[in-house]
Amino acid sequence: MTIHNQKQNRSLLSRLRTAVQKVKFLLSSTILNHTWNAAKMLGSSSLNKRQISFNDHGLLVCSSDETDSEESVSPTQPCLQRTISFPSDDDIDKRAEIFIANFRQQLRIHIDTPPRWTTWHSCRTSCMVLNVDGSCLGAPGRAGFGGLIRRGSGDWIVGFSGFLGIADNTYAELMALFQGLKIARTSGYNRIFCYSDAQTVLDLVTKGYSNFHCYAAVIANIQDLLKLDWEVSLLHTLREGNACTDFLTKLGSKNDTKLSIWDSPLEDMKDLLLSNALRVAYPRA
Repeated sequence: MTIHNQKQNRSLLSRLRTAVQKVKFLLSSTILNHTWNAAKMLGSSSLNKRQISFNDHGLLVCSSDETDSEESVSPTQPCLQRTISFPSDDDIDKRAEIFIANFRQQLRIHIDTPPRWTTWHSCRTSCMVLNVDGSCLGAPGRAGFGGLIRRGSGDWIVGFSGFLGIADNTYAELMALFQGLKIARTSGYNRIFCYSDAQTVLDLVTKGYSNFHCYAAVIANIQDLLKLDWEVSLLHTLREGNACTDFLTKLGSKNDTKLSIWDSPLEDMKDLLLSNALRVAYPRA
């Protein structure tokens, strides 16, 4: 090998060593930069440590943990206001157990509570069954009333409906009761079981009322009818057991006729009447 070739090889080796040193320097600088960034991220995460927990209502909440002193915050950085964390004994496991226990209890209540069923109330004696109802298409709005007198077996005797003008639901329920008792008395029936789904109206009639009540006159007229020489029992029924009367009530509120007497059932009511006579039970909504 000539002297010229040896010089060329040495030059290449020195250039290669220089390149390797530069690469090592660049790699060491990059690693140091990433290490510094990771340290900063860890430091910031320790300042903003979050704790997930359950509150007293079983809801998930997130709160900050105040671990650093006020001196550690640089005066040039914006100050972040954080909420105080929960006590150490109220950890997430304890809160989760309370949440699960409450959820199971509520679920057990819904499963164990049987549905409430109701039917039309018949009568096995010679008395008549009077169902009354009032409705108002608004508050106040177009108000109407309706009622139906049947035998204890469910056979149709007479039905009625009427329009009251613009009124509220209490007035409609009171007028339904008044008109039903008046028709039953005029028809000559001496034993009546009267059902209404308005418990507040029944309480006004049976438990007393103020003389300054806005419907005191109507209540007094109902009480006068009850004092006559006949047997009347005022009873409460659920709305689902008063479906036939509800049909007549809506018919009254939609028409302008003051009082209509129905000697025979309407065609659209026959299925309802049959289900009542068969004592079909309906679930309480």
